[in-house]
Amino acid sequence: MASLLEQLSSMTVVVADTGDLEAIKTFTPRDATTNPSLILAAAQIPAYQNLIDETLKASRALIGPTAPAEQVVAEALDEICVTFGKEILKIVPGRVSTEVDARLSYDTEATIAKAHKLIGLYNDAGISNDHVLIKIASTWEGIKADLDLTLCWQDPRLVQEGHRPRQLSRPRRSRCGVGHQDLQLLQKARLLH
Repeated sequence: MASLLEQLSSMTVVVADTGDLEAIKTFTPRDATTNPSLILAAAQIPAYQNLIDETLKASRALIGPTAPAEQVVAEALDEICVTFGKEILKIVPGRVSTEVDARLSYDTEATIAKAHKLIGLYNDAGISNDHVLIKIASTWEGIKADLDLTLCWQDPRLVQEGHRPRQLSRPRRSRCGVGHQDLQLLQKARLLH
């Protein structure tokens, strides 16, 4: 008899919600998602300390040897999320979700800039946009950023031909307490935009 996970996999897409690479290898999901709290938990696992150390060194080199530690840490947070995302993509055949910092939830322009930065980090590593999903908070500012990014990342020829937009971002409702009505409004707005 098939396991519960195998039965579920036959009916839906299994997405791992963890930064633990070994757990992802064990359960072989199609997609995976990360967020800062999951990465923090994974960073406590001794086997992943080398990923953290390498990322901190790279961030220090990028920011400069005289930069304050706060700037290095801020840069390293983005880099660490992408580093884990790259490792996850070595395991899963689908996409990895990477979250825009929740502190930017009420700043449309900062959310857009962070999303572009995260996509750029993945692209610099040779990972195409179709393997990355950027998670954006479902605040009004996040919804505006999502709409702007959806149009920005489209191939204009495909939009003119009436193709459905590629999904490179998705609303994230866990951090901001957005209700079902707000999500329905977002869906309507995406169709109208």
